Amino acid sequence: METFTTRKGKTGIIIDKFRFKKDKEHKQSISWRCTNYQCKSRCTTDVQLSEVLSFPTAHNHEPEDDRTIQRHQVRGAVKRKAEESVHERPLQMACTEVQCYDSLDFNDAKMLRQSIYRARKKVMPSLPRSLTETCEILQGHQSSILFKINSASSIIIFATPETVRFLCSTKHVYADDTFYTCPRYFYQLYTFFALNNGMYVPCVFFLLPDKTKQTYEQMLRMLLESFESSTSSLSIETIHIDQEAAMAEAVRNTSNFVIKFCHFHIRQSWLRKIQTLGLITDYKNVESDIGNWLKLFFGLPALSHEEVDDVFAFCLMVKQPESEKCEAFADYIFNNYISTSAPFQPPAWTNQEVEGRTTNACEAFHKNFKQSISSKPNIFLFMQNLAHEISKATLKMKTPVATKRKADRDIEKNRLELINMYKEGHLMTERFLKKISYKMLPVLDLH
Repeated sequence: METFTTRKGKTGIIIDKFRFKKDKEHKQSISWRCTNYQCKSRCTTDVQLSEVLSFPTAHNHEPEDDRTIQRHQVRGAVKRKAEESVHERPLQMACTEVQCYDSLDFNDAKMLRQSIYRARKKVMPSLPRSLTETCEILQGHQSSILFKINSASSIIIFATPETVRFLCSTKHVYADDTFYTCPRYFYQLYTFFALNNGMYVPCVFFLLPDKTKQTYEQMLRMLLESFESSTSSLSIETIHIDQEAAMAEAVRNTSNFVIKFCHFHIRQSWLRKIQTLGLITDYKNVESDIGNWLKLFFGLPALSHEEVDDVFAFCLMVKQPESEKCEAFADYIFNNYISTSAPFQPPAWTNQEVEGRTTNACEAFHKNFKQSISSKPNIFLFMQNLAHEISKATLKMKTPVATKRKADRDIEKNRLELINMYKEGHLMTERFLKKISYKMLPVLDLH
């Protein structure tokens, strides 16, 4: 005798490949009848379903095959799991359960997705149908991670008092956005991280309706207000962001934080310009004078911001190859990153620290978060997954110093030695620029 769960969530039994549903329950026994309504077969078991007291009477139809029986069994298991684990993807959950049954395959797993959706719908609130309705519903929703809602600007903060205090007490804050896992009706998810003992801890999450400067300013004002309500004094000195002009302007307009742009995004921007100008072949060629000249630019972020203008003029421009494309690249760097009217000034993209120069770890978090949730999830499924991530973040806040890989430690050590030798006058500027640039070249996809 085996058990299964019916479509209505009731317990059924299987005897000799025939399914039975509960008919009557007595003090010491349960009567069962065949699930085929045209069949009058009956049987009796004890209340614990451990023993058949009277075996089934004759059926007027053939027994079901193994695949049909196993489909009913796995459907019940999947429904129970769907209600208990709402953060797992439906197809992933179905595949995990189907693997336990020999007669089922991938097509059965795909069919089970609808059962999972229906089961989750029963335990989750009604879904909102607009951005305004989402904010209105969440106003009355109880959640430990729902920190604040600004209905006027359609901005929502997810955090806990503990994660807000932790972010407030750190010196360096890292910010990154993502679009894939942002719930329906919102434009992007913006996350603020604290660097703690070598780990990037996601502390405060914002759902934003767009990516305008005004929205970023409102987001930052809400963040600062949340700091004021915490018991910690504000220790933030620097905010690290990707190369987004609207966010940088919003930071300048709302706070006194020092802005540092991600070195990874800076290097990728320069590399894309090299590709656009048709210089990528020279860049790849280790024997090309043009390629070697282009590579020197990637050492500029390792200088102090006071040196950039002079190094650009006296180390790079004097060696510029005779080429209109090279001249165009030099103009691009000067107009966008060096001149007094440049949108990205040297103090924001130069950084002589060997740790925390990029927001890559923040992007890695969003990439991993993407694995646990589908694109544009409903708001409640999003909150379930986010609560799980905030719980992990709380544990990271208490974790001692993380041990780095030896390869990473060696890279940081080599860079630090070069920078210190340059600061102490043991390396001339041109020599330092050549050495450090080769350690900071962007990853190039040759395919």
